[in-house]
Amino acid sequence: HVWELFAQIILALNHLHTHDVIHRDIKPENIFIMEDGTARLGDFGLAKDLIGTYNATVAGTKFYMAPEVFLQKKMDFSADVYAVGVVIFELLTGKHPFLMETELATIEKIVQGKPNELPDDIIDELSSGAFGRILVMKLKTTGHVYVIKRLPYLRTSSKKMADEEIAMMKLTHSKYTQSVIETFPYDLDICLKSLKYMYQILQGIQHLQSLGIIHRDLKPENILIDKSGNIKLADFGLASKMSSRSYLYAAGTQNYSPPEAHTENRYTPESDIWAAGIIIIELITGVHPFEGMNQDKTIENIIRGNMKPLPEYIQDELKKILLDMVNQRWNSRPSAKQILDTLLMQLQADIENFNLGKANK
Repeated sequence: HVWELFAQIILALNHLHTHDVIHRDIKPENIFIMEDGTARLGDFGLAKDLIGTYNATVAGTKFYMAPEVFLQKKMDFSADVYAVGVVIFELLTGKHPFLMETELATIEKIVQGKPNELPDDIIDELSSGAFGRILVMKLKTTGHVYVIKRLPYLRTSSKKMADEEIAMMKLTHSKYTQSVIETFPYDLDICLKSLKYMYQILQGIQHLQSLGIIHRDLKPENILIDKSGNIKLADFGLASKMSSRSYLYAAGTQNYSPPEAHTENRYTPESDIWAAGIIIIELITGVHPFEGMNQDKTIENIIRGNMKPLPEYIQDELKKILLDMVNQRWNSRPSAKQILDTLLMQLQADIENFNLGKANK
């Protein structure tokens, strides 16, 4: 099915290019699947007539831009083709080919032209269709082979069908029928990587808050990852210890400064929580939730609370936590400790402790 979509996207792209139109913002959100299953390109807000090479201002979505856009500020039809390649890679593997822990690291990898390797743990695909994909996979740590069925789970109707199938398989479990080992209703990448980073960022902030320190410049560039894959908060050039006042004056990078920093010149411990929320949403979705066409528009969106809706795959407690973290009212945001006390973060704490125990053996 991916190859059918690929062919349809390429045909649509060929139609644009034969009419000297460059799309400039091809990404999954701008590819629409119709009721009959065919793909359509959409959102031509950044499209341009093109003859030769276009001297580009950086436009579009960064993770789908070709290296030459970052390096030379130039763009031609091949930049659209590059973006399609990234989208198809994602469709086949479920992961962006250049995705790293931070936006800056991802862009650096795009510029270097060093995509991640295709996964080698998928042995075979038994079937694929509207009702899911059945994959044969090998667990690298043991070599054991399992069958994984990936089912649509976002729409209410899809969720109902999946839940009914799982319940039936559990009911009919026997020596002579297929057994269900485990089910998981979330995106594994979010849970295994993003939640780890979220937990560690919040641990760092909690430590600062326990010392009465506000960082004031939390952003992706100031969150480092060590060789073991663990988070370290860095760059304390603007950090300050709270005095008798309940807040500090605003400082830091504007796109990661909360509403009160722009409107009241106020920065509180809860302001660090807002910045962390933005970073975590970016980490999960690849997009700043208040991103505008330029920095002025981004700041306006932050002040007015014009936040992009969270994707449907961010659900339940995680969604609530993230929305609480980026609450427009600073005094309505939770502390780092309150977030770490949630069930979701307690589960992540168990994983952290388990991994720490393994590392110490």
